[in-house]
Amino acid sequence: YDPPEEYLKDLEDLPPIPYDLTDRDEQYEIWGIWDDLPEDEKEAILAHMFVRYRGEIRYMDDQMSDWMDYYQKQGWLEDTLVVFWVDHGEQFWEHGYQSHAFELFREENDGVMFFWSENIVPASFSGPTSHLDLLPTLLDLYHVEHESLTGIDIGSAPEDRVLEGCAPTGRAAGRLDRQRHSGQHQERRQHPGSIDQAQRAHPPRLLLGLLDKTQHLECKNR
Repeated sequence: YDPPEEYLKDLEDLPPIPYDLTDRDEQYEIWGIWDDLPEDEKEAILAHMFVRYRGEIRYMDDQMSDWMDYYQKQGWLEDTLVVFWVDHGEQFWEHGYQSHAFELFREENDGVMFFWSENIVPASFSGPTSHLDLLPTLLDLYHVEHESLTGIDIGSAPEDRVLEGCAPTGRAAGRLDRQRHSGQHQERRQHPGSIDQAQRAHPPRLLLGLLDKTQHLECKNR
């Protein structure tokens, strides 16, 4: 995490740490020693990471604001739909890892997307969605016929829609984690090895089981 210096002023109030968080390799090396670090050092590292991560977000927010102002002055937004979306979240050892593409918890996988235009009618939707829904949503919006798309127009999916995902849980361990969401229910499966307890805030309902070999290969090949 390496935003411009003006977004890192809060670092001045933190105790120094012996790690260069602007160096990806050095940051990733912390993973291997995290469990052995004293709690006060963990807290200091996290504090530095949060300042840097939030600085990155504020920097991007300011950049987008400048872009929108420029586009507005050029007249490019008078008949334009602007779409913002993110591809993933970020975990800060809430579930044993830091970064993303490790597990299928909400810290790594919950995202946000929104549309903007000068005359858009305000509305929101917080039901089950996927990145796959973006394309059919835009095509439907512009009345473009389409076939064989996996996604669903945002806002039209049933509440019990099942979403699936898989990730290399614990890359060094060679495990794969597969997860299915259906309404408020979550199912986590791992292969090989034992099941780790998972929790969701809304609500912590879990259906646990082991992946068999066929399911494991199917997930790996996606």
